[in-house]
Amino acid sequence: MANMHYEQPITRYTNHRVLPNRSPRFQCPSGARCGTVAVNSAGLNVRQSPNGTLLNYRLFNGASVEILDEAFAANFNWYRVRDEQGRTGGWVRADFVEITSAPPAAVRSGTIVVNSAGLNVRYAPDGFLFGFRLDNGARVQILEEVAMASHNWYLVQNNLSQTYGWVRGDFVRLDSI
Repeated sequence: MANMHYEQPITRYTNHRVLPNRSPRFQCPSGARCGTVAVNSAGLNVRQSPNGTLLNYRLFNGASVEILDEAFAANFNWYRVRDEQGRTGGWVRADFVEITSAPPAAVRSGTIVVNSAGLNVRYAPDGFLFGFRLDNGARVQILEEVAMASHNWYLVQNNLSQTYGWVRGDFVRLDSI
């Protein structure tokens, strides 16, 4: 029998979740958005669709994934991922994936345009309200854009770099590029 040597992984902490450092057997493709599974349980359930039927495998703490698609369902953000074994059909809840790399985002900005008391800001596209609004004429930077529920949604932050949340795109007048 060969002499086997096992190394104990060093542990790092992020957002109160434990992530073991792993050997780089999974390489994030250039320009792709990738992450690391962060769970304190027996594994992260993988589903056929966002909040859908469970598949017959789980992803474990520290597993690397490439994010292929995003969706919002059952009041959660979901990622369709490619895992270390190359499986691409599974969806996992986004709050259990720590983003480790992302393609550079084009910086866009705009102005809030509403005729009412303000624009509702949401936790997720078409999701729960945060309980505050952005005023007409407020300047924002657009961090991300998704199409959902027949609308474009923007993840915005104000000019003080305080992240607010998601707003419907038809209430944002984009600046010229």
